[in-house]
Amino acid sequence: MVSEKELEVGVLSPFYVLRHEGLVDFDKLFNEVTGWFESNKYKLLIKNITHSKKPDGGEIKIELIADKEVSPYIKFKAYVEMILLRGREVAVEKAGKKQRLRKGDLDVRIKTSYEKNHKGTFSKANFQEFLRQVYEKYIAKNVILGYEIKLWKEGNELIAVIKDALESFK
Repeated sequence: MVSEKELEVGVLSPFYVLRHEGLVDFDKLFNEVTGWFESNKYKLLIKNITHSKKPDGGEIKIELIADKEVSPYIKFKAYVEMILLRGREVAVEKAGKKQRLRKGDLDVRIKTSYEKNHKGTFSKANFQEFLRQVYEKYIAKNVILGYEIKLWKEGNELIAVIKDALESFK
């Protein structure tokens, strides 16, 4: 359990990093990740998509931000960044079908956190801040811990989805 003074608490923090070298179906990976967020009822925002060509191959970077309200007091947040470096298009034959994949170095960075008092139930006034800390420390301690565990499990589910998608490229 963390300090009651913090309003945003990282669970997978600062980042969980997955590295993959080799073949990547970037579209499939993107669809798997966004599908996981949708099936878990997160509001998803595609913050940034960049694609640049370089002499050693292309670079693709996608940033996703997701959140969902799990209670009137707690909101889950997730950040996923997928970066493919030195990505060159290659044609690969799998199960008798030709596919266009990318070969390169992929980094997937995942960060999850939860925000307490996201609706401003307790204001920032000194007395209200004292009440918020008492509420979190004594009244809702186990409830908040339960949400922290739930977010940790969801973060690990997302990691498993990404690992499964990356394993299918081997």
